[in-house]
Amino acid sequence: MSTQAKLAQKMIDPKTATPKGGHSYGPYFLEYCLMAEYDLLHKQKSLGGVYVIPSSLTPLMWHGVMFIRQGLYQGGVYRFQLFIPDTYPDADCPSLIFDPPLFHPIINPTTGELDVQRAFPKWKRHVNHVWQVLMYAKRSFYKIDTKNPLNSEAAKLYETDLEFFKYKLSECNNRCLDKLYDPPKSEDPHLFRFEPWDHFKTR
Repeated sequence: MSTQAKLAQKMIDPKTATPKGGHSYGPYFLEYCLMAEYDLLHKQKSLGGVYVIPSSLTPLMWHGVMFIRQGLYQGGVYRFQLFIPDTYPDADCPSLIFDPPLFHPIINPTTGELDVQRAFPKWKRHVNHVWQVLMYAKRSFYKIDTKNPLNSEAAKLYETDLEFFKYKLSECNNRCLDKLYDPPKSEDPHLFRFEPWDHFKTR
């Protein structure tokens, strides 16, 4: 890592960071702190199937895609964006929004936002990290939480009519796959782009 990135790593490490409010997190150091978080994320072996990259427009927005390989949501390919507060790391937890919205008890059916607050009611500097938010998002597709749902229909069907829940989920997955090849909504070169595979092109 560069000298600046090493300094940023110290700023998020509880053993070497200064106390809250002990220094100024200007845009320069904020960006390097996020670089350190991104480097930390790549060291997590448990995040298989989750791919993220910071936007070229701002380090506070990360583009992502998640591949679900097991469980009820198996086969799902879900795009998302992670938004990090500009007061990071002394702030609320990042927000994670799926596009399009997914059929899931703790995902808002209108906005696509995952209820991250239930896992991180208070963001703790030096304790919580961005990779943990992504891990929570991944696990939410394997361990379904129906308490205080954002999507009451999904929660009720999961508890009372699992077959119809699976039907609604298959509709959701098909919708996501249909939109997977849509042109990007912005010109950000860091957006994930997918193209249908044509085996004739490989011959």
